[in-house]
Amino acid sequence: MRNIKHTGHSAVGRFFVKLLVFLLIFLVLASGLGMLLPVGPGGRHVRQVFHEFREAGDDVDILFVGASRFYRGVDTPALDKQLGTESYMLSSAGQRLMDSYYVLKEVYETATPEVVVLDVGIKRTCEDMDDFGMESFYRIYGNLRPSLNKAAYFFSRVPFDNYLIGLFRCFANPYDLLESPLDAVKTRLSTSYREYDPAPIRTSNSHYGGRGYFPVDKTRLDKEGGKVRFKDWQAEKAAFNEYYINQCIELCRQNGSKVVLINMPLTVGSVRGTADYDDYLAFGQRMAQADDVFFCDFSMLKHEIFAPVHSYFYDSYHMSGKGAEACAPVLAETIAGSLDESKWFYQDSASLMDASPYVFNTWLVDNKDGTVTANAYAPPGSAVEYRFFYAPVAANGEAQPEYALAREYAAEPTVALADMLNGQAPNKYTIRVEARLVGSGEDFEQAGKLKVTWN
Repeated sequence: MRNIKHTGHSAVGRFFVKLLVFLLIFLVLASGLGMLLPVGPGGRHVRQVFHEFREAGDDVDILFVGASRFYRGVDTPALDKQLGTESYMLSSAGQRLMDSYYVLKEVYETATPEVVVLDVGIKRTCEDMDDFGMESFYRIYGNLRPSLNKAAYFFSRVPFDNYLIGLFRCFANPYDLLESPLDAVKTRLSTSYREYDPAPIRTSNSHYGGRGYFPVDKTRLDKEGGKVRFKDWQAEKAAFNEYYINQCIELCRQNGSKVVLINMPLTVGSVRGTADYDDYLAFGQRMAQADDVFFCDFSMLKHEIFAPVHSYFYDSYHMSGKGAEACAPVLAETIAGSLDESKWFYQDSASLMDASPYVFNTWLVDNKDGTVTANAYAPPGSAVEYRFFYAPVAANGEAQPEYALAREYAAEPTVALADMLNGQAPNKYTIRVEARLVGSGEDFEQAGKLKVTWN
């Protein structure tokens, strides 16, 4: 009788051993490549706020959860000074309402804030999965603790065909690995990074203010002119986010937290430039009534309560540090439940614009005939005056030259380039216009820019 050898099981076993070795090598290499990815202020900011929140333990009175309009516009130190509270912010750039839900699920594993303030800004309620990018996912996923909640977040948030780049950010854009790999490793190994030193969390015009607050020190509204930086109200996408708003509210209630829904201030021009803005207001009010929570759109605040002046905004969508400081008393009253809705808010967007004592958008148009014309949105029946400046366009890598005054304030909105640039060398110039209501007393209320070629 022949001796028959059974080699099948050993072959299968060797295959799985090789597969396991391959996966281990792959994981080590992928993790190592992740160390080479750039470490920017945004990533350090989110890492810092999660760390600070965990260090606080259950000593959290107020928690803000949302996107960049929260961490730019909510001055947590000023708020705590007024209310005598301990507030923190788990907000990140581009954070969606789906993201916020999974952030809150992790929050309640270790803490029970008395009040949760949820960002329900118009952009966050007008996007569905087709609009979601991976960057906002990476910021949150990388800072969640290993748990079933983190796994559920991954499978809910990441499409099947993106599982690999969801797990390993280094494969999302391999060119990022070549940007500054040695600096990235050096940063991750530095004492300041390992010990969560907030000092390096800054940019050329912003700094970290503590407890999630990351204010901007300057405004760039004049670079945007009449543009609106976000989408119009889209009712068909609101249902997707309504589900997650309800999930957040229910989760907070189950844990005994009061919920406040907030839309931080927009410029009046941004409200005007958003189609069907009143439909968004109706959506928020319906949500509040159905769930018995408070919804507050700070864009509708009466101007004697909060004046949306130019210096209060970094751009048409985010507040500046100065604006956040000015808004803090209103936010404190809102959280304390002592504001009077009938006295504090305009009822609709038309009432807001009719009552605005300011120019609320300004921009320039090149008429292609050697002249430029300034335009402005202003309250009906009001008179606007303009002044003009010019400066050569900055060369690559150079600072913007100082502006020279071309014409003082006057009602005429059109100026000839020949008059403005008389005696200047042929070049590309940036024309800046500043606008204000006649008799307002403001230095200027809005500004716009335009690049022209002067031959």
